[in-house]
Amino acid sequence: MKLGKHVNDAISGNCSDRISRLPDDLLGHILSFLPTRCAVRTSILSTRWRYLFTLTTCLSFNDAPCFGRLDRSDRIEATRRFKEFVEKVLELHRISPICKFSLVCQDTYDASDLNRWFSNALQKGVQELHYELSDQCDCAPDYDGFFTCESLTSLKMIGRWHYGIEIPLSARLPKLKVLRLDRILFLDFNSVERLFSSCPLLEELTLKTCECDFDGHFIHRTRMLKVLTIEQCRFLMGTVEIDAPNLAYLTYTSNVGVNIVPSWKYSSSFVSAELRFFCSTYDDFDTNKNSVKYDREHLKAAAYKATKLYFDMDSVQFILKLDEDDQMPDFPNLSTLHIGNCPYVVWEYVTSLIDKSPQLETVIFESGF
Repeated sequence: MKLGKHVNDAISGNCSDRISRLPDDLLGHILSFLPTRCAVRTSILSTRWRYLFTLTTCLSFNDAPCFGRLDRSDRIEATRRFKEFVEKVLELHRISPICKFSLVCQDTYDASDLNRWFSNALQKGVQELHYELSDQCDCAPDYDGFFTCESLTSLKMIGRWHYGIEIPLSARLPKLKVLRLDRILFLDFNSVERLFSSCPLLEELTLKTCECDFDGHFIHRTRMLKVLTIEQCRFLMGTVEIDAPNLAYLTYTSNVGVNIVPSWKYSSSFVSAELRFFCSTYDDFDTNKNSVKYDREHLKAAAYKATKLYFDMDSVQFILKLDEDDQMPDFPNLSTLHIGNCPYVVWEYVTSLIDKSPQLETVIFESGF
């Protein structure tokens, strides 16, 4: 049986290692696409590869693979090993600035450890910072440095449920373009205002299950914001109005009376949006009537400009509620209408909405009708 030349060379040991002959910076760039744990494992390949992982521009740490179904004693040991691993990698790492630093924690670590790890990344001018805490993690780092790091272009924070933060007075994020906050409780309304005011170049904003229980009113005007996502947030007393005339994509998924809404009061620009409004109970319409009225006034404007709408039947009645003398407004841009699963249909609203949508191409009814 005849074998190809490359196979024969491999068997005889005559083939050259072309990958190892690549420049250090190129190999470091390639390793940056791997999770840090996998990049470190390449150090056993040869002496040539021993410290190449220290040249990666992205550092990604996740303790979840360390645990599996370990019992308590083994879990403690796994936590210790993970901590030592992070410490060793950060000690040896030589590249600055860091393009991305990601830390996902399922277990609990000392706040001093977390502060030291993040401080290392912040001091190296990290550009993208991703941090995620599980509900089992009962400690958190000092967040102040996150909001004063002038090199950040992307910040994604997923906190453990209802973990409170206070945005510092010195907050300044002049290069930040992407911000995602999930499961964050603002400890005062001024923190909300400081956060928005510190990001003049923000293009993409995601707020998911964020809350603020303090009184206040703030209008954030920005011409840079293009993507806005608000999911299941709740601002019970204060109101936040986001005026973004150049917004291109809006996803709004929340119960009524949220009090954090996009505004088109100062804008006539076209907006492509997917709107999902949920009313968990019929009492939502009567609870905090000022909040409900505030949401309805602003979200009506969004609905009228949207190209895509997702509604359940309660939402249709909430957003499109008309007085006796009012007529259904036109929906000149609407091309796709999605009616969610619900036990009943008020066809008067549905047919009127369809009649007022000259560009409508697709109507989707979920199962359950």
